[in-house]
Amino acid sequence: MTRTAKLVMGAFVVSVGASCTLANVGPGAAERQTQRAVYRAGYDDVYRAIVQQAGEMRWGVIFADKDAGSVRLATPGSLGAWPDTVVVNFNSSDSGVVVLVRSTLGQSPNRKNVQRFLEALSVRLTPPTPAKP
Repeated sequence: MTRTAKLVMGAFVVSVGASCTLANVGPGAAERQTQRAVYRAGYDDVYRAIVQQAGEMRWGVIFADKDAGSVRLATPGSLGAWPDTVVVNFNSSDSGVVVLVRSTLGQSPNRKNVQRFLEALSVRLTPPTPAKP
C-alpha cells in the first residue's frame, strides 16, 4: 500500500507518493512553459546542432532519436540551478524546423538554462555573413 501526502507550497500542489505531479497554475506557471524557436536550416543540421550544443554546454545526452525528433538532455547542478532534464522536440514545418524546448523542473534558473541553450543554438545555426570585398 502506498501512502500519498499532499503538501501545499504557495499556489502549487505537490503530491508525494507513487507519483509526483505539479499543477501548472499560479504565479510560477510561466516558468514551466515550453520555449519555441524556428530555424531555417535543414532537419539533419538542426539535430546535429542540438547534440553538439549540448556537448559544448557540458550537458549529457540521455536519449536522442533523430527520426522521432526528440532529444533528452541532463543539465548539471550548480549553485544557481538544480540538475534537470531538458526535453527538446523538433519537426519540419513550412516555415523551417520548429524546436520546442522545456525544462522539466521549470524553475527560474533552469528556465534560463533553456534560454541560453536556444540562444547558442541560434548562433550555431545562423550562416556566417560573407565578407564584403
